[in-house]
Amino acid sequence: MSVQTVLAQDISGTVAPAPDPAYNNTGPKDGATIENVFTPGAGFTGSAALGYTLGNGLRLEAEYLHRRQGSDDRRIPLGPGGDDPLAQKSSEWDANDPPSERIYDLSTHHVFLNAWYDLRTGSRLTPYIGGGVGMASTTMHYSGRFLRRSDLGPEPWQLAAAGTLSHIDAELASTGLGFQVAGGIDYALRDHVSIGAKVRWIRSGGFDDSGKLWTQIRDHDPVRSDGVTPFTSDFNVGNMQNWVMTVGLRYYL
Repeated sequence: MSVQTVLAQDISGTVAPAPDPAYNNTGPKDGATIENVFTPGAGFTGSAALGYTLGNGLRLEAEYLHRRQGSDDRRIPLGPGGDDPLAQKSSEWDANDPPSERIYDLSTHHVFLNAWYDLRTGSRLTPYIGGGVGMASTTMHYSGRFLRRSDLGPEPWQLAAAGTLSHIDAELASTGLGFQVAGGIDYALRDHVSIGAKVRWIRSGGFDDSGKLWTQIRDHDPVRSDGVTPFTSDFNVGNMQNWVMTVGLRYYL
């Protein structure tokens, strides 16, 4: 099973207070945006369904499906400079531990209303196609880190910022619409029992999750330069797309 999604993070705020005012001009600034595409890879899926056969090969079904996936680590893409506040500081990051981000513990609970059409073959094998719509409740954890070089330079702000870490670890969650299209094949073991395999493509809607507090800003508490206002990020998670293969038993009453 694989998932692919675009995640964009808007960094808001300036930096934590410091004795030297110049130090407050060396961190992420308002409007800095990070965007990446994550592909966590293989995971686990389980499902249960209850359905009704209408005849002529048509089946209706209510299904619950749960999927879990691992993690994906990515370097944060920084442009050549320009107006991007993070890219302007590309020479300040530690080359041995460059800015990076990670998503992990991705979990989604789906509830689908499905319609399937059986392609009768006159044998024990019955291919089918169909799909469904429903709701998807998704949670994931996001972490990002920015480590400054230990040899930034002799200026007071450089000495204060050298070797410090800015880090965020946040849970993102939302519930929204989802749909799937699928095809599969069943093999009849006896009159009321079959075994089968199904391949499906699932798409879950994106969502926004705002105001996520950073863990620390350059080894300080995650507050802005006034020493009170929280240093936060807003996240936009794009549509999540998954290829899922399941194998299971079906029992007919």
